[in-house]
Amino acid sequence: MQKLLISLKEAFKRVSGKSILSEISFAVREGETTAILGPNGSGKSSLLKLLSGLSSLSSGVRTVVHPTDRNLVIGYAPDRFPKLRFTAREYLMSMGMIRGIPRNVLESRIEQLLRLFQLEEAADRETIHYSKGMLQKTNIMQAILQVPDVLLLDEPLSGLDADMRKQLMGVLFDLKAQGVSIVLTSHEKAFVELLADRIVTLRDGNIITDDLIIQDSVSRPQKRIKRIEFRLPADIANEWNELADMEGFISWEQLGSSYYAAAVLAVCSTPILKAILDAGGTVESVSDLVLKSERAR
Repeated sequence: MQKLLISLKEAFKRVSGKSILSEISFAVREGETTAILGPNGSGKSSLLKLLSGLSSLSSGVRTVVHPTDRNLVIGYAPDRFPKLRFTAREYLMSMGMIRGIPRNVLESRIEQLLRLFQLEEAADRETIHYSKGMLQKTNIMQAILQVPDVLLLDEPLSGLDADMRKQLMGVLFDLKAQGVSIVLTSHEKAFVELLADRIVTLRDGNIITDDLIIQDSVSRPQKRIKRIEFRLPADIANEWNELADMEGFISWEQLGSSYYAAAVLAVCSTPILKAILDAGGTVESVSDLVLKSERAR
């Protein structure tokens, strides 16, 4: 049985006398990824705010189970991120200091995230001049400055281009592998089907379905993830990006000089391995990316 981290029991939310959420009972469990679906105005964003603790219940009970040695860490990226007269670096530093992250750790983490989200060149520009996609990157970065116990994402793909969507998918799979619980809203069916273990549907402030869609990686082989570590010839390593356009590719990272690791769907791994070899590369290892929640079952 997965550990319960946050629960709502018979939760109501009313704004100006209007019912937004009605008698909601909802649980966030350790290592589980839940997608919340529903039309606009169904209460998805309001539910995430209640789970985060940033919005108070009109009635009902919210329970948070903290680890024995610290408070539960919740990362939250809302659906809209404001344009501010801060640079991205200044904003992330301020958020990290507020959360008590040691400065040296924080500075290293910010640089890592700026590289990961390809925002290095714009890091010292005020966010008031950012595009929607750049704001969304900053929004997601602030939510994962620390590796959270629970990550709440409201329409995380909004404003991101295709390459950055793939990169975000890789980030989320890495967090899943670390046992992070993720609750997200999205209108992107393929994104939800690939990532979610559970799908909850809202309509008019009520939960109408709550379905567990994966029990293990054997019963849903299309969701198994492979990690491929490989080397490329030095003369093409910095320019070769054929994998990014291949079916089943999720993300990759550089481990060293001409040395890389890619996360790919297992069912698509054979043509990806062939592409690496055809480019003159050598495959060092191929392994299953086992999620912490699956190891616990």
